[in-house]
Amino acid sequence: MRDGRADVLVVGDSNVDVLIRCDRLPGVGQCAFAQSPALEAGGSAANVAVALRRLEVDVAFASAVGADMWGRLHLRALEAEGLDTRMVSVIPECATGAVVAIVDGSGERTFLACRLGCADTHLKLDVQAMAALRAKVLFVSGPAIAEGAESYDTVLELLAASCGEPRSEVWFDPNVRSPDGQVGSATRE
Repeated sequence: MRDGRADVLVVGDSNVDVLIRCDRLPGVGQCAFAQSPALEAGGSAANVAVALRRLEVDVAFASAVGADMWGRLHLRALEAEGLDTRMVSVIPECATGAVVAIVDGSGERTFLACRLGCADTHLKLDVQAMAALRAKVLFVSGPAIAEGAESYDTVLELLAASCGEPRSEVWFDPNVRSPDGQVGSATRE
């Protein structure tokens, strides 16, 4: 960010991704062997913020992590990418989201998302401070807001505070998933 302003404000999910590559997925009750797992900062919003930063865009990132080893790992990874993490809240009573991605020999990915009640679904951000950034673009990622009422309310408050600002665009990445594979009517709305 320059002069307390950002070109893009990214709001949404933060995970730690555990990537495991194996030749084949095991069947139920079976074992398959794999190389050592890779740990990466992840989550669609965090990934967008990192990609924009790598493109030298002035970006601000707002999210939440838990006060656990995954949250510390995630914050260090974001800071190593040059992102300012001051708007990433640490919520001690919640875990940081984690996603295990198993990549088979053909490159197909199977995911296990450990996100139920994770920190980024409980976003309670300083909406006025974020609106004061006067970012040209507000990018909102769906998982954090579709999975948690607090995050949903925070994003609606941010959108309301941003109305009338000279912002050029609001981008929304729905990327909504649910444990049962269905998207309910409240989430759609």
